[in-house]
Amino acid sequence: LVDVVAAAGGDFIGLNPLHALFPDNPAHISPYSPSHRAFLNALYIDVEAAPEFAASAAAQRRLASADFQARLAALRATGVVDYVGVAQAKFAILPLLFDQFKQAGGARARAFADWRAQQGEALERFARYEALQAHFRRTSDAWGWPAWPEDYRDPASPAVADFAQTQADSISYRAWLQWLADAQLAAVAARAQASGMAIGLYRDLAVGANAG
Repeated sequence: LVDVVAAAGGDFIGLNPLHALFPDNPAHISPYSPSHRAFLNALYIDVEAAPEFAASAAAQRRLASADFQARLAALRATGVVDYVGVAQAKFAILPLLFDQFKQAGGARARAFADWRAQQGEALERFARYEALQAHFRRTSDAWGWPAWPEDYRDPASPAVADFAQTQADSISYRAWLQWLADAQLAAVAARAQASGMAIGLYRDLAVGANAG
C-alpha cells in the first residue's frame, strides 16, 4: 500500500489504532478498547517476514502442511476478517519462531535485550500481564485481572514476582512479540519516508494521533 500511495503522490496513510488487545479473546476486536495503548497488537505481525521464519524448519513445515494451507485458504476466502481464525493461525507459528530466536542468539538476541531494557518497567508489567492472563485462562474462565486469584492482582505483589521467575520464558515471549511488531512497523514507516511521503504513516492513538 505504501508503494501504491507514494507512486500516486500521496503523502500519508492513516491507520486505525494498533493498540494491544487480548490474545486470549481474539473475538474482542475493537482497537478503542485495548489492554494497553502503548503497545501493539501482535496480530499485525507479518509472520513470514520475521527473520526467524527463514531459519525455522519447524515453522516452514507447519506452514506448508496440507491442513495449514487449507486453513489459510479458508481465511483468505472470507468476505470479512475472521479474527479468531487469524489469531489461531498466527499463534500456531509465532512460538516456533521464538524458539528459533532463542536458539540462534547472537546479534538479534543482543538487540532484543537492549530494546527490552529501554522499554523499562512498562513493558515488563505488560508482558507479565499477558503471561498471567494466558496462564489463568488455560485453567479457568478468568476474563481479566479482576478474575485472577487475589494475590496476583497487584503487579508489585510477591506472587507476581514469583511468577516472573518461574515463567520467565513465557514473559520473554510476550516482550519479544512487541519487539517484532515494533520493528516491522518501524520498517514500514521508514519505507514510507524513503518513498518521498511527507508524513508517511499517520497513526490514530485514540487519545490523539501521530506520524511515525
